[in-house]
Amino acid sequence: MPESMESNWEYLLHITRTMTSIHTIEDVLSTITKAAFELMTDSDTVILYLHDDTTGYLHFVEGLGVRKDRLEHVAFSPDESLTGHCFRTRTPYLCTREEMQTFMTSMKPSNKKWFQEAVYHREIKSSIAVPLVYHDQCLGVLVVNNFETEIPFTIHDRNQMQIMADHSAIAIMNSRLIQSLKEKNQLLNSSLSIHKDFTRLVLEGSGPGRLLQKLEQILQQSVHFYEAQDPVSPEGEETLYSIVHSKEYIGCLELEQPLSSLSEIQQSALEHGGTALALEMLKARAVHDKELALREEWFEKLLTEDPLYQIESLTRQMGWNTIDTFQVMVIEGRDHPLWEVDRTMVKHQVLQKVEQLASSFGVPSFVVPKGIQVIMVMPAKGEKLLSTIIHQLQKTLRVYADMAAGIGRETPLETVRYSFQEAKEAVSFAKTGTSGPVVRYADLGFERFFEKLDRKSLTVFVEDKLGPLLQGSSPLYETLRMYISCNQNHKKTADSLHIHPNTLYYRLNKIQQQLQLDFSKEKDWMDVRLAVDISQWNWREPQK
Repeated sequence: MPESMESNWEYLLHITRTMTSIHTIEDVLSTITKAAFELMTDSDTVILYLHDDTTGYLHFVEGLGVRKDRLEHVAFSPDESLTGHCFRTRTPYLCTREEMQTFMTSMKPSNKKWFQEAVYHREIKSSIAVPLVYHDQCLGVLVVNNFETEIPFTIHDRNQMQIMADHSAIAIMNSRLIQSLKEKNQLLNSSLSIHKDFTRLVLEGSGPGRLLQKLEQILQQSVHFYEAQDPVSPEGEETLYSIVHSKEYIGCLELEQPLSSLSEIQQSALEHGGTALALEMLKARAVHDKELALREEWFEKLLTEDPLYQIESLTRQMGWNTIDTFQVMVIEGRDHPLWEVDRTMVKHQVLQKVEQLASSFGVPSFVVPKGIQVIMVMPAKGEKLLSTIIHQLQKTLRVYADMAAGIGRETPLETVRYSFQEAKEAVSFAKTGTSGPVVRYADLGFERFFEKLDRKSLTVFVEDKLGPLLQGSSPLYETLRMYISCNQNHKKTADSLHIHPNTLYYRLNKIQQQLQLDFSKEKDWMDVRLAVDISQWNWREPQK
């Protein structure tokens, strides 16, 4: 313990050297309080507070001559007590008993209670408080108190304490920097190890399941992977991690806990895991791309006039029986495409879901994309099973778009090109919505000729027969359309339009007057019905 002014300076120099050689923050704080206690021979307590940037308060971190378990409850604001004022003003204080009594009155009742218990309810007779300033940042406050002697601290004591506080601030920042470097190095090493683990799993072709298991092991919680377009609850946004590759949304990971609760190493693991899953999906997509290219080549040959060689290869591949009959189904989005051109991941997902669904019903189907359509060539297994498959397809594909489908007639495999052409025509009707979302070519009447007729001629026919009804916002066109749909049933038509039967009679008479037709004449009725069917097939939309 220093006994003279000269020995005090030598002791300060010794303490400075000691603190610069200490690396852990705990040892630095302990050294500061012990040195202050030995330097100030008249001190009874030494208390060190550090500022918490998160809470905005000064918290006790180390001390001598006090009950530490009590001081741990103290949290001073920058405007509270001698400690708070010293922190706020960044000015050293040398206080007498009277001045300390004034500062004590500024303490919050809870802080005052815990502080007095920590110092055994003694009265402070003299006190020094010095700020720990590093550059422009105040790290905290070092306080020494005298309870027993009447001899007050001196200005010389305060100056020595300030010198010590300045060196202490440097030592604290150095220890924090060293600790930060250690943590970053540890994080880097851990991140590198995690990256190697995920890379090894990808190279081994372990699949998404193993990758998720590894991620769950690191994060210590369940993790679910949702592919693009899979339904995810919007309430769980805080637990969702999106996976994006080259601006394309691959899918997302759903955690049990919010992303904000993850540690840095866990966040790093989540990023590596997401990247590994993206690579796994892209690898699977590349394989699927090659398979789809081969399928498209087979399908084009199947549409040729002489597809016998192709039929032999395809039947072996699919396990089909050549004596069976086959149907083609063409599927696409009714109001918008099932996938955007640049969303190839979604395209693959749609095709795989269609394949899996057909396979689950024991129907080995040849599925191939053509533009934004999905083409299914499948053995004819009866109307009941086909209806079930269609129903499940509508449910499965609803997350992408409302489905429209056209189904060709049953044909031998060597003439399946005709079923394909029919399915294409049928799906164009399905997209209008007038015949339902699924249209069988075999169920079409004269509509099947629309595709083969000149569009201009059909448009002129519609204008000649319905022209007055297609202008303005009159409800007459919709009334006529509903009347035809209800098979000329007056009551059903009125109920469907939510109008009185007398109103319906009035509108029907007005329609006949405007069109100069008589619905009781078979030819007039056939003409107007055909014109409405053509207009509903999108040859011309009525202007409403």
